[in-house]
Amino acid sequence: MGGVRVRAVVGVLALCLLTAGCLGPLSDTNPEEAESELTGDYSADEFDTLLSGATTANEELDSFSFDMSMEMSGAGEQITMDASGVTDLAAEEMKMDFDMSGMGMVGPSDFVMYIDGQDAFMNVDGEWVQMPADQANQNVWDVEGQLAIADAQYEHGDVHVDAGSDIIEVTTTLDSDEMAAFIDEAESADPTVADAGSVEWRDVEIVERFDAESNHLRSTEMTAEMVQGDQAVEYTFEMQIDDIDEEFDTTVPDEGREEAETTSGSTI
Repeated sequence: MGGVRVRAVVGVLALCLLTAGCLGPLSDTNPEEAESELTGDYSADEFDTLLSGATTANEELDSFSFDMSMEMSGAGEQITMDASGVTDLAAEEMKMDFDMSGMGMVGPSDFVMYIDGQDAFMNVDGEWVQMPADQANQNVWDVEGQLAIADAQYEHGDVHVDAGSDIIEVTTTLDSDEMAAFIDEAESADPTVADAGSVEWRDVEIVERFDAESNHLRSTEMTAEMVQGDQAVEYTFEMQIDDIDEEFDTTVPDEGREEAETTSGSTI
């Protein structure tokens, strides 16, 4: 699994963060206006209304917390990554705590990342480093790019809606060709997504759950098989969104900012 992991994992994470929809507003692309198929409890007009409501809810969103996990398994190996964080969209600030002990990589496995506008500050093993946010694969404030991802997801995949009294579940499935086309468009939002295109994606399923009352996105799950050569990897990504519009401390610590500025240009 090493070959798949080394070449794809960064792009996969970037792709899933974009797909999760929590980093920017959704769009109101209608599956029936594209080549995809819409099934389930909603008509095309009802689905369009849901996405319009979700777009408005996200545009009015000030802050939220999130927990996410990623797992890749195959050929007798398994790698995992977990992260949790808080985002203040109004201030363009984010704090994320990463646990990469399950990645099997040499070096520190736990670290904290702050994003302040276009700058990222990372505390790794007690040392602070500053870098552009896009270098950290977190192009989080690119609203137009996020809209492009939401467009592509529903445009290329088949969509099924289960409408419950509390939660509306939207499932998008994509085959290998549809996923390849999706990744091509996703690159417009984050060039690092191109690394995810180094593998073939099969049996992709993306499940999004929206609050039926507020239209806020509450969780996203993605499962797929990733194939490269004779290597096949089962892939799972999950993200939970909570604490909507609560107050959080997302400010870069003064000591971290000062230390990072004195060592600018360092790499991890």
